[in-house]
Amino acid sequence: MKILYNSEHYCVTEFPVCGGVELVDKQNRRGVFLEGDLAAKFCASMVELAVLHPDREAVEELVSRYGALLTNPLIVH
Repeated sequence: MKILYNSEHYCVTEFPVCGGVELVDKQNRRGVFLEGDLAAKFCASMVELAVLHPDREAVEELVSRYGALLTNPLIVH
């Protein structure tokens, strides 16, 4: 497990062993686990942002584009 991004709004965690990425919207308490091509596309976009626009606003914008997929309720134990 590797945290790629963490802010007051979002957390992005990569799970390299299974090839997935978890996106969590902290304010709306929703999340999604991306796998396969979608996870690869998201990670490629994160790498591109790190090179071209390494600022918080750009990352927040990228994660917000996946907002429609964030449907799983976040449950804290």
